Amino acid sequence: MLGQETVPDKANERAAIPVLLARLAEQNGLRGALVSIDAGADYLLAVKANGPSLRAKIEACFTAAPPSRLETHTEHDKGHGRTEQRTASIVRIETRIRRGEKTHRETRYYIASVRLSAEAAGRAVRRHCGIENRRHWVPDVTFNDDQSRLRKGPSAKHLAVVRHFALNLVRAAKDTRSVRLRRKVAGWTPDCTYQILRQTIG
Repeated sequence: MLGQETVPDKANERAAIPVLLARLAEQNGLRGALVSIDAGADYLLAVKANGPSLRAKIEACFTAAPPSRLETHTEHDKGHGRTEQRTASIVRIETRIRRGEKTHRETRYYIASVRLSAEAAGRAVRRHCGIENRRHWVPDVTFNDDQSRLRKGPSAKHLAVVRHFALNLVRAAKDTRSVRLRRKVAGWTPDCTYQILRQTIG
C-alpha cells in the first residue's frame, strides 16, 4: 500500500483519484508509470456498468470497426482446476473461463491515455487484476475484514491504516510461512512478533 484516500459521501472514486494521484506523483514518483485504476502518469481505467454512456460508445466502436483494424493478442492460462483464455483488443478484454464442463464469458472495457499494443494492454490488465485480488483477498482471509462492523467514519479509516501497516510488516518478513500462518504465529508468540518488527524496521 502506497496510499489511500477516502471517497466523500455521495461521491464516487473519481473524486478521490486526482487527490491520491497528485500525492503519489510528488517528486516524480509516478514518472514512467502506467497507473491502472478501478474506477503525471499515463493511466488505464476500467469502464464499468456505472458509466453506461461511455461503455455504450466504446462497444459501438468495436462493433463498427472492421476486424482487420483491430489488433488482438490471445493468452491461455491453466491452473486451479480451470482453463482461461484472454483476448485483448485495444482496449477490450474478452475472458473465457472453463471450470469442468461450464464456461463463463466476460467482456471488460478500458480507456488509456497512452497507446498500447494489444499484448501490452493484456499484461497491464492482468497485473491490475492480480493486485486487486491480492488487495482484497488477503485482508478478507487474513484479517477477516468482511466481519468488521466498522464501515464509516474515522474509526474505519484508522483501522484500515493499521491493518495495511500490519499486513505490510507481515508480508515483508523473510521466512517460508504463508502470510496467514505468519500472522497467527506472531499473535501466539511475542518472539515472532519481535523478529518481524526487527527485520522489517530495524
